[in-house]
Amino acid sequence: MWAKDQHNQLRDYSNYLKKKTQSYKLFYLNPYGHNPSEDSIEGGEKNKLENDDCFQIIKYTSEINDIISAWISICEADNVSYFLRQFKQYLNNKFIGNNTFNMKENLKNLVYSNIEEVSELVKAYQGIDNEVQANFDRVVKKLKEEKFQTNHDLKIGDQGPFNYEGNRVYKVYVQKDNNKIWIHFSKKGLFLFSSHYFESSTSEDFIKKLENYSFNKEERLILDGTNENKPADEIVEIFIKQVTLAIEAFEKNM
Repeated sequence: MWAKDQHNQLRDYSNYLKKKTQSYKLFYLNPYGHNPSEDSIEGGEKNKLENDDCFQIIKYTSEINDIISAWISICEADNVSYFLRQFKQYLNNKFIGNNTFNMKENLKNLVYSNIEEVSELVKAYQGIDNEVQANFDRVVKKLKEEKFQTNHDLKIGDQGPFNYEGNRVYKVYVQKDNNKIWIHFSKKGLFLFSSHYFESSTSEDFIKKLENYSFNKEERLILDGTNENKPADEIVEIFIKQVTLAIEAFEKNM
């Protein structure tokens, strides 16, 4: 229940399922519906699986409760039905019972008793959020002016910026035939992220060739709210390096 994901755990599960069938769905059972760590599966790859309806996070606080209720309704074995009811009760007490209720009530009381301080915190959060958004906008504006060069028959283009699941997103692609890499830059709350993912049409052989390529491991950009004053030019430089590495990956492995 509380075990930390192993390195590439979800990525390995997904690759295994791909080899077994063309149609699958990987469920990630998590107490509070948190996203898996980047060490388990990179954000871009997770987003791609979600877009292809191949991945879903199930949390104990809602979905799993409905699933167990459905199992109980069709279960014919008394001992199994009893176990499911006990398990459901345990989850309710542990995750959506008195503990959660008390925590919410305590937070409400804390807010009511510190209205002015909470108002200042909200203003501070909004201020930081505006700064990070402005930085994101500056980076995207500069990236859209960038012209990437290649001597090979590659397609290079971009999409965005646009809103996706409450996040602000801009991405660049490098493509040859059906093989396509997306370099993904996004603002999620007070955080800026850069990652990559492969289009679903990309061949397994091509992806395998790039497994040990430095583009996959060392050049990912991860910025947080503590870096809101990092110059946009510096972020642009890192992102351009990402795209350049993607171009080199095609040129060396086509």
